[in-house]
Amino acid sequence: GKSYDILKWEMKRIEKELHNKGINGRGIVDIKLKNQAWTKLKDLNVRYIEGGESLDTSFGIIDNKKLTIHCLTEEKPMIIIIKNEFITKTLKNYFEILWKVAKP
Repeated sequence: GKSYDILKWEMKRIEKELHNKGINGRGIVDIKLKNQAWTKLKDLNVRYIEGGESLDTSFGIIDNKKLTIHCLTEEKPMIIIIKNEFITKTLKNYFEILWKVAKP
């Protein structure tokens, strides 16, 4: 959600590009964020957990081979890309476990 604040001028373009390329995503966020506009994007399937506050950090998995870590603090936003299949698979496994217990 923080990306919409920090990247507000780019998010509409990014949303459109992802939609045009047919890229769908899944996310697990704290229940407090349930009514945010970005949780209702048609190409994003979101589930919710309690106590899952991320402190403005999230991660994404690309093609099951790359892991992106997004730390979007207002002072110094950064994105780290890790091109290590083993790390990516490990975090994807954690995500899948949380996905099963998170609520739609």
